[in-house]
Amino acid sequence: MVEKLFGTVTGKRLAILGFAFKADTNDTREAPAIRICRNLLEEGAQLAIHDPKVAAQQIARDLQQEQAPKAEALSGTGSWLESCSVEDAVIGADAVLVLTEWKEYRTLNWMALAALMRKPAWAFDARAITDHAQVRAAGLTLWCVGMERVDGADGTCHWRSRFHWRSVVDGLLQRGIVWSVSTT
Repeated sequence: MVEKLFGTVTGKRLAILGFAFKADTNDTREAPAIRICRNLLEEGAQLAIHDPKVAAQQIARDLQQEQAPKAEALSGTGSWLESCSVEDAVIGADAVLVLTEWKEYRTLNWMALAALMRKPAWAFDARAITDHAQVRAAGLTLWCVGMERVDGADGTCHWRSRFHWRSVVDGLLQRGIVWSVSTT
């Protein structure tokens, strides 16, 4: 992600959507968002974090860093602020990172969100839940985990898995997780 954002996230405002380890819980134990956010803070990013159920106190404990005071939040580097809504998190953001598969994140109005962001704007979907066509139509550049963009000769584009199912099955066979596969 750092490479995509001009080689640095220092001073970049990033909207973090989701902090819990999965949807419908406030449990953050071993949540990927913790490591991702800590690394981004160490790199000097300014994070606006939204999660429907995780409290700011829990985020502060997990990040081992207090929330920046509202007046100073997101004005320096390496700071974070809890956002009460997705829209608040996205205002002035350089990128949106979807880190938890909350139902409400599946149906975001990307056109409205893009209008609130700085340009050029990015969306990083770590849960593969966004509507790719809507994100692109809103003018955002999209990166989606496990997917790659394929541009057609006729100017269209679509997304396909970066993983060929056969290589996944071969890996499972080698590890003894599955013993045989029928392709009929």
